[in-house]
Amino acid sequence: MSGHRYEDAPRRFKLSGDARLLDDEFVIPVEVSRNGVYVSTELGVLSVDDASVLNAQLTRLLDERACLGPRRKKEPHSPWSRF
Repeated sequence: MSGHRYEDAPRRFKLSGDARLLDDEFVIPVEVSRNGVYVSTELGVLSVDDASVLNAQLTRLLDERACLGPRRKKEPHSPWSRF
């Protein structure tokens, strides 16, 4: 066994249901796991303001992935290669 403690392992969150808007907060059911081992199912709460910032960040990252991923490799003789 490694010298790492279980509590030090990073947690992963997986959506386990539909998000709901309750007053000015999103309530999001998530499964929590550590090292691939299920820990619990919990409700995460995210303010509308934080959700707006997260939405902008995710949109930018997904756009970058779609435009710069391996499927969009630039060809040297393509008219689109300079963009």
